[in-house]
Amino acid sequence: MTGGQAVLDRLVDGLAPRQALIVRLRFGLDGHAPHTARQIAEKCG
Repeated sequence: MTGGQAVLDRLVDGLAPRQALIVRLRFGLDGHAPHTARQIAEKCG
């Protein structure tokens, strides 16, 4: 993990759980491929 990744993780962790999930899904964080808005809506309702 790079220093930048650690900072990004701390920032995302500071969000509300639902917001953090959406950001992680949208931008492909945590090693996942980025999701479209439609895919996120299907997962998160």
